[in-house]
Amino acid sequence: MKTKSLVESMMQVLASLSGWHPQLSAAELKALLPHTEITSTSSSRIVGLHSLENQEILRIHSSLEGILQSGGVDALDNLRHFLQNITSIEVPTGSMRVTCKRHGPRKSSLSMSTLEKEIGAIFFERGVQIDLTTPDDIFCLIIDEEANQFSWGWWQEFESISPSWKERNPSNRPFFKPISLDPRLARCAVNLACGDRGGYCVDPMAGTGGFLIEASLTGRDAYGLDVDALMVSGIEENLRHYELQGVVKVDDASSHQYPENIAGIALDPPYGRNSQPSSKDDLLLKILERLHHFSQSDTGLALILPLHNEVNIDSETMHVSQFLHKIGWDVIETFEIPVHRSLKRLLIWSSISPQEAIV
Repeated sequence: MKTKSLVESMMQVLASLSGWHPQLSAAELKALLPHTEITSTSSSRIVGLHSLENQEILRIHSSLEGILQSGGVDALDNLRHFLQNITSIEVPTGSMRVTCKRHGPRKSSLSMSTLEKEIGAIFFERGVQIDLTTPDDIFCLIIDEEANQFSWGWWQEFESISPSWKERNPSNRPFFKPISLDPRLARCAVNLACGDRGGYCVDPMAGTGGFLIEASLTGRDAYGLDVDALMVSGIEENLRHYELQGVVKVDDASSHQYPENIAGIALDPPYGRNSQPSSKDDLLLKILERLHHFSQSDTGLALILPLHNEVNIDSETMHVSQFLHKIGWDVIETFEIPVHRSLKRLLIWSSISPQEAIV
């Protein structure tokens, strides 16, 4: 991701990311917006989106708080100067309100509510109608004291896809197993794997169907396998519960006849991967080799593996990268995701190796 100076990144669309895993959220934006130039700022939770063409796709992002339009960023030291010159900002014709948010820890006595009142008063003096309950537009200021940065612009949120995240929590599904992923992580993996491409989202070890649920909810064609008929029946029950569609079959993923229009592959093997050669590694290798045979030149892969405390993250990342490269996949980025004290997950985002691409 490119970095531009604060002056160069004025007057653009800015994306505000959740604080859960900003680096993963930014990568998800890259996958969904392959033709948009994405630039970093001093804050890991604010990125610039230049020449944004497909704004609608942002509504399926797993952890986007919203976007700031016609906005910019600056060093926090310049906040008072910004407030003194805020009259230069073009105002809407309808009603508005002001909201101020804080990213990161509080490091001073700076009050968000005081800032809201001060900025609101400036707009009011300019003759703008202030409506605190149902405004036509929202002017937003985001403070990140740790990054010494503030961001501003006209705020836009995207309506969340129904059913809600809470309703899609694995424990709220009719068919549940403790191995189920959090729906936000499942959504993120699907978006990384499929990007903005049409076609199937394939999960060859579908478990309880978390990836297939998120794929179907985001308008993709969901396609899943499991060797256990009970699991397949449970996946179908979960899809019916949310009134979703998907192809789910009982079969051996290492020899299955997959559809050829594969946009992406999302895979969370129930057993993980061993750093030493094993039969489980052999099965994973065979499955990914088989899928590679049916993949397109732009098919993506999001592979999630468990990381226990005794495993060295750098060593494991190197092992996995080599493991994937052997069978025609190039690692784009890797992400370490905390689960609890003794367990993390390693998410590996990959693409077809250029010399191996099947067209």
